[in-house]
Amino acid sequence: MATGKSRELKRELLRMSWLIRQLQRDGIGQAEMERRTGIESSHLNKLLNYEGARRKGLGADIIRQVRDGLKIDLGYFFDDYDGERNYKVYPLSAKRDEKRVSDIESDVAELKRGRAADAVRDAERDTEMARLRALLLGKDEEIASLRAQLRAATGPRARR
Repeated sequence: MATGKSRELKRELLRMSWLIRQLQRDGIGQAEMERRTGIESSHLNKLLNYEGARRKGLGADIIRQVRDGLKIDLGYFFDDYDGERNYKVYPLSAKRDEKRVSDIESDVAELKRGRAADAVRDAERDTEMARLRALLLGKDEEIASLRAQLRAATGPRARR
C-alpha cells in the first residue's frame, strides 16, 4: 500500500493526465498546451500516459507552468476527492468572472434595497411636507383673522 505522500504525488500525475484528456476533449491539443505552458508535447504525452513523472512526482515547476499557462486553479491538483470527476476544468479567469458577476449582482441588490429605502424616506418626507403646508396654511388664515380683528379694534384714525 502506498504511503500518503506517494499517494498524493500519484494523484497529481493522475490529475495532470485527466486534465490533458479534458482539454483535448474541449479542442485544446498538446501543441496548444505546449504553446501556453512551455511544457514540450513529448513530455505532455508522457504525462498523459502516466509516464515521465519523477519519483518525487510532477514537481512544482510543472504544476506552476500549468497554473500560469492554462490559468488552472491549484485546487484541481491538491483537493481531496478521489477518482476522475466528470466536470469541466474552469480557468481561473472564469472563476474571477463568476466572482465579478456575483459581486455585481450583490451591488445591484444593494442598490435596489437603497432605492426602496429612499422611496420610503421620500414618501415620509412628502407626508411631512404636506402636513407642514397644511399647518402653515392654517397659520396664514389665523394671521389674516388677527389682522382683521386688529383693524376692526383700532378703527379708522383721523389724520392730524
